[in-house]
Amino acid sequence: METVVQILASVISSFLCYKMAENKKRNPVIGAVCGFFLPIISIIIYYKMGEKKEEKAPVRDYQERESYANRYSYKQASVVSESSSSSSYEETHASSFSSASTSSMKSEDESERDIEKEMRQKEKEEKAREREMEKARRQQEKENKEKEKRRRQERKQWHQDNINRLQQSLQWQKEDVQRLKNDLKNNSKDKSFVKSCKSRIASRQQSINQVMEQIAHAKQWMKNEGF
Repeated sequence: METVVQILASVISSFLCYKMAENKKRNPVIGAVCGFFLPIISIIIYYKMGEKKEEKAPVRDYQERESYANRYSYKQASVVSESSSSSSYEETHASSFSSASTSSMKSEDESERDIEKEMRQKEKEEKAREREMEKARRQQEKENKEKEKRRRQERKQWHQDNINRLQQSLQWQKEDVQRLKNDLKNNSKDKSFVKSCKSRIASRQQSINQVMEQIAHAKQWMKNEGF
């Protein structure tokens, strides 16, 4: 099956090369043979190949019955014409060479200017990206500082509230101790009541000491944090 496909492709390529060679005024037989054995390469070559220009043979008209004078004048005119054509050819060649060199220099200058312009554009874009990155970095630093400030403020508020609660508890316990002492003075004859009051006073005093330590620790922490 693959062989049949290859042969069919070669035949189609041979036919295409034959037609292209015929249209471009080349030898169609050679095109068909090349298309059969080298399908893809031949199609590409004939597709890019230009038409064959037919060279016209110069017409030489020599009259046998011309006189010697006319032939001599004709030769002189030919010499003058050739000299003028050669000089005009040299001038044309020189002008074309100068124009080509000038256009080449212009194209080189334009290419250099384009390269410089592109490099400047890239530098501008790079600087713009750097500025955007710096702006984003500063914005991020500002946001981080604000977040840190808010966290510190929240911690400060929390510890301040905690200290206030501890101080309220301390005040309440001191008032309770004072009340127990007053009850103890008023009922000093009741031994069981005295014993109970002293136990409660000792417990309250221990709790007062703990609360005072907690308050001192919280104040020291706030001092260390710079609040």
